[in-house]
Amino acid sequence: MKKGFTLVELLVTFLILGFLVSMVAPWGSKMYEKFQKKLQQHQLNSLVKKSIYKAVLEDREIEIKLKDKIIFINPKGFVSEKKLDSR
Repeated sequence: MKKGFTLVELLVTFLILGFLVSMVAPWGSKMYEKFQKKLQQHQLNSLVKKSIYKAVLEDREIEIKLKDKIIFINPKGFVSEKKLDSR
């Protein structure tokens, strides 16, 4: 009796695995995008909190410049923002 797999069995196995991977890949991509968005939100939140602490500690105004707006933090810890003109 021969041991091992035939070429047809291997091809069918790889075909099924390829199909499953093609079904899961878009889902994994969406999960990665969600993770990246949450990570960026967390980093921005952390930056603002650190800036508030620094503004109060050093008794000065802090500006955080983003792509489309500027966040101002005054020495009392109040936060305001101004949208930039997109030209």
